[in-house]
Amino acid sequence: MTSAPFHQSDEFIDKCLDNVRALAFVRSANLVSRLENDKPSLDARLVLNTSEGQHVLPCEIHRVHLGRETAQLLIHIGNRHPGLMIFAPTVGRELGDLFEKAGVNFVDVAGNCNVKLGNQYIARIQGRTASETTRKDRGLRAPAYRALFAILVRTELMNASSRAIANEANVSPQTANDLRQWLVDQNLILAGREHRQWAPGRQREAMALWLAGYTTTLVSSLLIGRFRAMETDPTEFEHRIEPLLDATCQWRYGGGAVAMRLTGHYRGDRTVLYLSDPPTDLWSQLRLVRDASGPVSLLHVPGRAAFESPDLRCVHPLLAYADLLAEGHDRAREAAGELHAQFLTSAKEAT
Repeated sequence: MTSAPFHQSDEFIDKCLDNVRALAFVRSANLVSRLENDKPSLDARLVLNTSEGQHVLPCEIHRVHLGRETAQLLIHIGNRHPGLMIFAPTVGRELGDLFEKAGVNFVDVAGNCNVKLGNQYIARIQGRTASETTRKDRGLRAPAYRALFAILVRTELMNASSRAIANEANVSPQTANDLRQWLVDQNLILAGREHRQWAPGRQREAMALWLAGYTTTLVSSLLIGRFRAMETDPTEFEHRIEPLLDATCQWRYGGGAVAMRLTGHYRGDRTVLYLSDPPTDLWSQLRLVRDASGPVSLLHVPGRAAFESPDLRCVHPLLAYADLLAEGHDRAREAAGELHAQFLTSAKEAT
């Protein structure tokens, strides 16, 4: 195999490589560019040399905080690419055990790792802490994540006025301006004198930041409540509520209903509904019963960009993708992977 050197080396990558090289059975370790026929989900390939020969592992590089939802998607990618190696800033014990159980390799800046090369070599280290661990998303609040979502969905907004971003995300112009400047300060966006653009390879990191923020911060601010319907069949429930919703407010499906409509892959028993300016008693009009663990979730829409979709009944695939990962089981994760592969891989620029 002939591959070009990996040209995006930096302190983070160097630390991860050094930790791989420190393993007793590794004689050398280097990153090379992914092959032209690799799927866009791959960032690079890790070439390891041992006393028994050479091993080439597909590699995913995540410079931002790795949450459980993103980890689940990486496991799905690992199912398609055996031997997947993940570089991450930090991998705690819970995610480390999750990766080990799924057969996914990883190494972080502190030296925590799970590296298995066939049946010959195994290294599992956990409990190390980095001397300096920072999270780029520390301090972002729900309105900032709304603005970030708008820019991810409509990249042209990074060159629009702060008011234009604010209108799309339903936030203040100051919040929009601060978020955009924050992206520049974090080197996720490159700002020229007259034009801004994603830094090479960094849009996917902004997407990972948004996904983590959606789960930890944004979704709780959007949630109206969880409910249970009289129907146990989601299709019957959809047929009953759609005319009622059409007559009441603007709305779209999220989650599994989007996956079924856009990929035909999965529906599941959960129904996620995103609503724009719904009446406060909508749940009653829909004859729903409040249930904290119910399968029906009603949420406010996180801005107008959320309604941009290939299907008029669906939210943007990125929002549905987050819903599916939040479900946390294999079939939903696979459905999220299908949405990602078909509609979100444009954010995975060549590195």
